[in-house]
Amino acid sequence: MNTNLPYDKIQTYFKENKRLVVVLAVTDFLFNALMCLIPVVQGMAVNAFSAGKPFRELALLVLSFAGLVLFVQINRYAKRYLGRSFGSRIALSMRRASYDNLVHTEMSYFQHISKGDILNKILSDIADASDGITKMTTECFDTIVLLAGYVITMFFMDIQITCIVMIFVLLSILSSKAFKKLIYGYTKDYKEYLSCTKDLTLTCLTNELNYRSLGVNGVFRAKYEQSQDILEKKALKSMVLQSCLEPIYSIVTWLGLFFIIFLGGRRVLRGTLSIGVFSAFLSTYLLVAQKASRIGRVYGWYQNLKVSWVRCRPYLTHKEPICSVLKDLPSDYCLEAEKFTFSFADLEKNTISTTSKKQSEEPAFRLPPLRFQAKKGQIIGVCGMVHTGKSTFLAALSGLYPYQGSLRLNGRELHDKRPLTGYCSAENLVFEDTLSYNVTMGRESGDLRQALEDAGFYEEVQEFPNREQQVLSHSLVNLSGGQQKRLMLARALYGRPPLILLDDPFQSIDRRQVEQIMQRLKTYQDSIIFAVTNQEFLLEQMDQVLELRDGSYTFGTYEEIRANSGREVRT
Repeated sequence: MNTNLPYDKIQTYFKENKRLVVVLAVTDFLFNALMCLIPVVQGMAVNAFSAGKPFRELALLVLSFAGLVLFVQINRYAKRYLGRSFGSRIALSMRRASYDNLVHTEMSYFQHISKGDILNKILSDIADASDGITKMTTECFDTIVLLAGYVITMFFMDIQITCIVMIFVLLSILSSKAFKKLIYGYTKDYKEYLSCTKDLTLTCLTNELNYRSLGVNGVFRAKYEQSQDILEKKALKSMVLQSCLEPIYSIVTWLGLFFIIFLGGRRVLRGTLSIGVFSAFLSTYLLVAQKASRIGRVYGWYQNLKVSWVRCRPYLTHKEPICSVLKDLPSDYCLEAEKFTFSFADLEKNTISTTSKKQSEEPAFRLPPLRFQAKKGQIIGVCGMVHTGKSTFLAALSGLYPYQGSLRLNGRELHDKRPLTGYCSAENLVFEDTLSYNVTMGRESGDLRQALEDAGFYEEVQEFPNREQQVLSHSLVNLSGGQQKRLMLARALYGRPPLILLDDPFQSIDRRQVEQIMQRLKTYQDSIIFAVTNQEFLLEQMDQVLELRDGSYTFGTYEEIRANSGREVRT
């Protein structure tokens, strides 16, 4: 994918596939231009037959007609194949652009936006938008160009009758255009509610075990079924106006058949119009009526494209990485913070928030301005009561979020470059893949066995049937809670990155194993480790301790924290 291209503009996809578009345009033009000749050749054959022309001349006309039809069908196959290829390439480019956008989006965005809405926009809306661009491109030839060709052919056959019947063609087009606002409104309403139902689906799937254990799954199942009924009604409204009104448009254009039969038939009886021209005119108008009725469908496709494009377009803009990764550090470095503070509320101002007004009025949590220094080889304990910002502090240290104040690694702000970081979150995240992949995550510069040993997990892995290549099930039934936590810890320790952030890493692990892991962490002399824990026997072993309180903090050794427990660093 060329990140220099503006994928949030439709013309980009035409430029990116210009060769394919040119070939598609040629095949489309040949198909539609030659389709206009089929009724003419058919009329010539009818005239030759009624005039008693020699068999050889009749046979030549019939063969010409058959050859023309065959060539037109070959072009139809080519244009459809090329059209599908064009649509697939558009969808692929859109998905790549959306992925590039998401991986470079602030992490806080995903905490304040509907997951179902994201999925709906980068999957359903991108699919609808790419399909809409393809359909609108081919319909420019299949409907507009072909319709114009048919009308021009009719004018050559009979100007007066063509002028009369074209009134009904225009009425059909105007009637289809009258529904465009309704189509847009119903389509938008359907897609927005579809996002809500996806959120509800994810919630139901995630909490089904809890629902069953509490005996309330029936209540939530009824709520889910109700949402699906509403979705079905909205979908019907949208689809009816998009695709099912074509017969009404056809009826309007078929009213012109009365004038063709009446006026054309009278001229045939008078001998001023040949039966061949009359049959060709009648066949051409039937094709015109068919194409004119499809304009209503084109309006529906266009409104669907318009809604889908508006919804997915924000995810197609290219974003620069938040900061680059600093891979090489000097032999001696330290992390220094000066008036360092952070709040997720600052990031919400620049993201699309779906929180309610009541939620937005709640006071936002903010870290107190911190001042500390952590040296290479040190383990820093982070403790405090609930909702004092321990996890928020680790998130700010990652360098993935724009903080306030100063946070310098070897004299360089993490705003500009951050080091390779190992992170163990409080929530277990295990992928349905091999245990080896769950630890390495595709990284090659590290020792898998060493990481497992340091996390106190290696011996248990050797008891698995496939050891490190054991595939972890989606339901995680083959890993206990403590094993999942140690797997997360091994992932953070793999490769011994310069900065290691551990959010409650010893949860669900027995004390004997915790003490062994702690001794191994002390061998990480080339890393700075921050570990969130409230266990005193662990805090005693930390080089420094950061105790967070509501609006204040204390930083120092464990003994200093205990000695000054009644004194706070006020901000």
